[in-house]
Formats: sequence, structure tokens, C-alpha cells
Amino acid sequence: MEIDFDDYLRGGDIMKATGMRNRAALCNATKIYKKEELENDPTLIEKNCDKFAAVRELIGNRLRYLRKPAERIIQIQKDRRELAKDVSLIDNSKLTLEILGINSLGPLHSGREKIIDFVNKKGGKVKILILNPKSETFRLREEKEELFNNLIAGRLQSEYQASIGICKDILNFTNFSDSIKIHVHSQNPIMALIISDGDLETGCINCNIYPEEKNVRGLMGKHNLHVTKDVFLDQFVEYQNYFKELWSNSEEIEEIISFVSKNRKDKTA
Repeated sequence: MEIDFDDYLRGGDIMKATGMRNRAALCNATKIYKKEELENDPTLIEKNCDKFAAVRELIGNRLRYLRKPAERIIQIQKDRRELAKDVSLIDNSKLTLEILGINSLGPLHSGREKIIDFVNKKGGKVKILILNPKSETFRLREEKEELFNNLIAGRLQSEYQASIGICKDILNFTNFSDSIKIHVHSQNPIMALIISDGDLETGCINCNIYPEEKNVRGLMGKHNLHVTKDVFLDQFVEYQNYFKELWSNSEEIEEIISFVSKNRKDKTA
């Protein structure tokens, strides 16, 4: 395998793409080769991993490479979800925005104004996909997160209603735009996603993988992944296809349909 010494990412790019916080984490995830070693044996990288991203920095006559495939490196991110990152991703979207969650209350509440501006000022298109509260899957999720002292308090049901209220508010402030679609699905929830500009080369995804433990909210997932399409294409496509599959089997929400229909009629009366 021929090594192109001009095809590289700088250390800062790798840290940003993988969510690494400091140089120590970068050093632990990489291996440094002398340039002459690579020239003498171009298969060195191939022997260590089947996919790699190169990092060339000012470290003398040496090059730094990721030790493992990008798909594995990204899985080591352990930071808890930060809603500020979700809001920033919404704010920087250009054409499309797709939001998936059990109820997506966090990004809907924190990103309300950004979503409204995205539709009104940028002409963006939004898809919001949450778990159907009438489904058996939702009931099982209530048991997993809430059941304690033989009691389910109803938090997830209340959060669902709060999310619907915020969606109605967003619809109102965007003049009931057809660019906003809100659906429910009934599949077992395993992750929350915010997909920004999925069809552009600059696409990004924030992924929060839900914890396996009982009595722990989905929001508290320890795997908060920031996936950029240009660096982690395989991972990006995997998450994007997951959303597309759920969306293709989803349905509209009668409460939203009635709300839009009634108020559009009132505006034209």
C-alpha cells in the first residue's frame, strides 16, 4: 500500500472529530512511525489496521497514525451528552435537520429558537421522530427507566406531552410550515440522534447511545458520539440509515394533524 504523505489530518482535526479532550488521549490512540520506516515498509499501517486516518504534525521526521480503525476509535468516546453541542449542531445546519429520541425533550426544549430560525430564516426542512406512547415498546421503556418501589410515576408520558407542546409551539412560530414533519415509531429505542445536513459532504451526527442499566434515563448515556461524514463515513451512513429505516415505518401524530388543520383554517377564516 503506497503512503501519500500529503494525505493527512492534523491532530486537532482528529481530536475534534472523535471528541478527544486533550493531547494525552490523542497519543494513547495513535502510533508514531519514522518517515523512513514507512518508506521502507509501506505495509506497516496496513498490518496494524484495515482503515486509518493519518496525522502529520511538527514532530520532526515522524508521522502519527491512528492505531485503530476510525470506527473503533469513535466508540471510545465516554463523555455524557451535552445539550449545548446539540444546540450548536442545530444552529449550524444548512438544509436539513433530523431529530430522533424517546421523546427528544432535551434538544426540542434547548433548541426551540434555533429550530424556528432554521425554518424561517434558512428555509430548512425538519424531521422529528419520537417513540409512540401508545405502543408496547413505550410501556416497556417506562418499566425500564421508571419502575421503582413497584411504581411508575409517569415521567416519560409527561415528557412526551411536553415535547408535543413544544412541537406545536414551533409549528405556530413557523406559520405551520410544511417543512416540519413530526412522526412516532414503535421500535425498541437504542439511541438518540441529531443529524445535520445528512445529504451534504459537511454532514454531522450527534449520537447518544442509551445506557443498558435500569432506572437510568436515556439522557444519561455515556457514549456521546460526534460523527462527521468526511472522517467517519461508514459510521455516519450506519446511523443515517437507522433513522431512515425508523422513519419509513413511522406514522403521523393525530394530535399534531388536528392542531395544524384547525389553526390553518382559523388563519384563513
